Amino acid sequence: MTQPLDYKAAGVDYDLVDPLKVSAQRAARDTAAHLGVHGLTEVAASRGESAYVVDLGDLYLASITECLGTKALLADAMRAVTGRTYYEGIAQDTIAMAVNDLVTVGATPVSVHA
Repeated sequence: MTQPLDYKAAGVDYDLVDPLKVSAQRAARDTAAHLGVHGLTEVAASRGESAYVVDLGDLYLASITECLGTKALLADAMRAVTGRTYYEGIAQDTIAMAVNDLVTVGATPVSVHA
């Protein structure tokens, strides 16, 4: 039997490194049943992975939340050092990571919202 391809299998144990993420996943799990009001279900295995997947019946919808986090802080700090912010590189990296996250669950990216 093939081992599942997930963060834990790759050696990342969020129980140890990111307890806030684990807590958020548990809270999200408790709200997933509300999708049923609309005739939808979640793909539970996707919770906490690169993209969250909802079963719409005829198709699946994958979504991500990509945040800049410290990237914007680093860009601002670089301005003081080099006179440049490198925001264009951050934009490219952010979109590349968003597309990568969607592709890892088999989704085809169709739009980007920033």
